[in-house]
Amino acid sequence: DLYGKTHSRLANNYNTLGVIYRNQGKLNEAIAFYNKALAIREETYGKLNIDVADSYGNISLVFLEIAAYDIAERYKKKSGLIDKRIFSSTSTRIMRVTKSLGLIERIQKEYELNSTEI
Repeated sequence: DLYGKTHSRLANNYNTLGVIYRNQGKLNEAIAFYNKALAIREETYGKLNIDVADSYGNISLVFLEIAAYDIAERYKKKSGLIDKRIFSSTSTRIMRVTKSLGLIERIQKEYELNSTEI
């Protein structure tokens, strides 16, 4: 292994594979690769890092796609907590996280409303 099993390049490659699989609709594979990237990033950078936050955000997107809204929200909140410690409260990144959490909440409420009407 030229770089080793915990090199940031390997994490980036795993993340890219996660993106590809998510775009192909292969969501189980996407989650697996996002989790591999997350594990390496946490080990390499620690928990307070933008790449770690991005990994949580990517995992959140997959769970959003499979309508696992509680899990999606949990991962997005983890991403947001890291971002809030790194960026100022007026950062566009913080605003996007807040907007995403609001969107997840709205979708979740609509889903619950529709499932009780059936």
